[in-house]
Amino acid sequence: EEQSTNVNSTNNWKDLKFKLDEQIKANKQTQEQLETERDKNNRIERELTERWEIVESEWGMLIDSTNKEKDDLERIVEVLRNEKIELVSICEELERRYDMKEMEKNRLEDYIRFLKEDINQLEKTVTRSVIVSTGDTFQRLVNEARERIQNVSQEN
Repeated sequence: EEQSTNVNSTNNWKDLKFKLDEQIKANKQTQEQLETERDKNNRIERELTERWEIVESEWGMLIDSTNKEKDDLERIVEVLRNEKIELVSICEELERRYDMKEMEKNRLEDYIRFLKEDINQLEKTVTRSVIVSTGDTFQRLVNEARERIQNVSQEN
């Protein structure tokens, strides 16, 4: 019986040792898988870190570029705003000059109209003067001719 107990114990111990060896093997395999998985995860983490650093760098450059473009656009808007103000001023000056020229043109047209009226009036006056003068001259010539005729008649 004691031998049977020893055999059972030995068998149990062999069985336990076998199970323990199997468990150790399984643990080693699991440990190797975990180490492989950890190495893989570490590699992925390094790659992700590198990619993240690239993304952060590109993001920073993009922000810098965007800010520079924004500043450039703000300067352009300011220049355009100033040019608009200048153009409005120029347009107002041109409009003022146009109004002055229009007033000058109207004044000259009025002056020309008055001159034409004066010329017409002068022509009428000159025509009357010529007629009167011509009539006076004619009348004088007629009177002189009558006198001569009378003088000649008296002499005869």
